[in-house]
Amino acid sequence: MSVDEEAGENLLSQIMGLWIQPEVDKRTLVGKLPKNFDSEKDLEKAQVIMNPFVELDRIRLNEEVNGHMIARYKEGGKKLGERLWKMKWKTI
Repeated sequence: MSVDEEAGENLLSQIMGLWIQPEVDKRTLVGKLPKNFDSEKDLEKAQVIMNPFVELDRIRLNEEVNGHMIARYKEGGKKLGERLWKMKWKTI
């Protein structure tokens, strides 16, 4: 494993431990997620939204995750809703 890969794994592990898993546990406890929810199997997407002007971070899971990006594509136009791959972006 390269240093970059190891750093990425460490970062994701810390994000899971600090924000994502506590949110999953909280939602499970209050009944917003099934008791048998397994983060490794059932969690497809997660998003942590930090705002320095708000005391609490917002955590979005699975279908709640969304975002918007303004980017320029290297190879002409793309159709609305078509997936853009990182390596083909010219600018973000």
